[in-house]
Amino acid sequence: MKPGVIRHVSRRAPLTGTVPGQESTRHHGRKINRMPL
Repeated sequence: MKPGVIRHVSRRAPLTGTVPGQESTRHHGRKINRMPL
């Protein structure tokens, strides 16, 4: 896992609050698709 991804998730988690799981998965998938590991 890259530090950037973790930081992004951490920053997005408090922003969403309602459904961080769904948002995280969606964002994570997109990020991976754009720049694979």
